[in-house]
Amino acid sequence: MKMPFSNHYTEPYSNNLKYHISNYIQIPNENIHINASSELILRQIFSCFGKRVHLLSPTYYLFEEIAEMKTYTLLNEKEIFKYDIEKIEIPLDITLVAIINPNNPTGNE
Repeated sequence: MKMPFSNHYTEPYSNNLKYHISNYIQIPNENIHINASSELILRQIFSCFGKRVHLLSPTYYLFEEIAEMKTYTLLNEKEIFKYDIEKIEIPLDITLVAIINPNNPTGNE
């Protein structure tokens, strides 16, 4: 069964959709963020919290572009770019940590 308009983006900040999601999963409406694309959402999150970002590298190119100040945990190619989350050392002044799973561009979990 094809849903009409199921291939369309939602309107930015869709209050109606937020209301239904909020009721369904029982969390406050203000804790749900909806927008028309993942890049736009990432830019908004980095704008709010990305003053000092810690990245796993290599990672999604957009993070490099939109983070104001960056530190890194370099992933080793010989270890197939895998990481142990417990061994990641994050500097104290960091305001956002970007951990992607599966990692982009390596595809590793």
